[in-house]
Amino acid sequence: MGYILGYYADVNRQQLGFVVTVFLFVGLADQSEFALTQFEEECRKISSIRQCHMLNGEIDFVLKCVLMDLKEANKLIDQMSNTYNVASINSSLVVRSSTEKSGVPFEVLEDALRKNAV
Repeated sequence: MGYILGYYADVNRQQLGFVVTVFLFVGLADQSEFALTQFEEECRKISSIRQCHMLNGEIDFVLKCVLMDLKEANKLIDQMSNTYNVASINSSLVVRSSTEKSGVPFEVLEDALRKNAV
């Protein structure tokens, strides 16, 4: 596998009707590798979950979810609350996004390469 993992279009979510972004903070009852992997697999099945990150500390996972309305957000929260092994779930609705970048900061890599070349 190379450096490029895929291509995508950066679309205007709001114009397409996806006006709700919510972050879900999930705690699991069991943090064994099997349980963590099982939870990640469940998240992959839900199309509105756009990102799933395992964390260290009090929260096990943070999920970035993109939805069309608050009703769908509530359904997702209910669904995730009833998912096997979920012990706690908290949500935060995004009010405004000022910065959203994809990929990596290539300028940092370029600076590092330039310094190593000297």
